[in-house]
Amino acid sequence: MITLSTYPIAMSKACITCGKRAYSDYCAAHKPRKPLKRSPIKQTATKATKAKAPVKKAKNKKPLMKKLEKLVKDYVKRRDEYTCQKCGKVVEGSNCHASHVIPVSRSGYLQFDPMNMKVMCYHDHINWWHKHPVEAGKWYTDTFPERWEYLQALHIQRLKPLTYDELQSKIEHYKGLLK
Repeated sequence: MITLSTYPIAMSKACITCGKRAYSDYCAAHKPRKPLKRSPIKQTATKATKAKAPVKKAKNKKPLMKKLEKLVKDYVKRRDEYTCQKCGKVVEGSNCHASHVIPVSRSGYLQFDPMNMKVMCYHDHINWWHKHPVEAGKWYTDTFPERWEYLQALHIQRLKPLTYDELQSKIEHYKGLLK
């Protein structure tokens, strides 16, 4: 025979209906079931009307965004003639970084704007730009005042994210510029 002392402390309740020991007010056999939720909308549509409704499939923008960012970075590298804007060294390959001025996490709508990018060597980008942001920001505003004013004006506007079609048209635009 099982005594009360063999049950854990939490299992000291008795079922309201039959008296068996349980974790809650009811045992598994007498636990009340939740009623099914009914939809507030009347379902009068027939199969024929359901078949006529067009199914809108969401287009995936991520591959287009990656492609566009690569094209814009290539455009910026060509614009700046593969030269680090801080130290003046000619850079290539993995040493050549097209870095954002205003981070993408802070303003995603400036992600594809070439005015929001500059070319930097690995050392200046990682060890100076990211580790000394106050000094780097001061340098940028002094070196490129027109670009900074342009970025401030756009950042205040809070533009909407690009649509799928706008991404495609921008990709074609930068492909044409890079030819």
